[in-house]
Amino acid sequence: MSLTLAQARALGAYLSKELNFTLIEPNDTGARLARTTVEAVVSLAGIPNPMDMIQRLLGDRSMTIPYPLIGTVVTLSDNAVSSAENFAATLVHECAHVAQIDHAGSVQSVVDYIGSGEMRAIREGAATAAGLWMRYVLTGRMPEIEDQGVLKGDMYHLDTHEKGDAREPIRAARAMCTMGTVPPFLACTLTIRWLRANAPDAIKAEAYR
Repeated sequence: MSLTLAQARALGAYLSKELNFTLIEPNDTGARLARTTVEAVVSLAGIPNPMDMIQRLLGDRSMTIPYPLIGTVVTLSDNAVSSAENFAATLVHECAHVAQIDHAGSVQSVVDYIGSGEMRAIREGAATAAGLWMRYVLTGRMPEIEDQGVLKGDMYHLDTHEKGDAREPIRAARAMCTMGTVPPFLACTLTIRWLRANAPDAIKAEAYR
């Protein structure tokens, strides 16, 4: 039996409580606030062609944003909630960003992400690695490294060297999948524990059962 959307949402509720963030789906009121915040941050960052960056960021994409006084908010895109697999993979990806924000601090996280291609590459690479692992667990199919969004096109405004930085954690996660090892992200550890207890039949990768 595959993971259901109801189970994916239950996983989201569990992770949001354990990792202390607010989870918002596309039609929630908070989603509009998140998008407005991205517009403001990008506009103030002095990025060349800011409207292009805003359009890319505000397309059908999930976001993790730290808010003063409110805390970290994860906003899921329409695509993320279109299937249980997408929901879970996107959720774990964004949870990696939650941990990054907790580690670096809210202000520094935003400065690093907007202002440094290298830091953006490293953080997106790690988050992509977590999401790749989640898809493997739920499908038993090994995702291709070069098919990952952070490495395709110029969505993240990364040069060749920066894409190399992003590729390393993705490659490492793929290797861990072949060995049945859980990547060193708290969200992955919590997720596999939750799946084994609440939706064991949804685990298709035999090594993780």
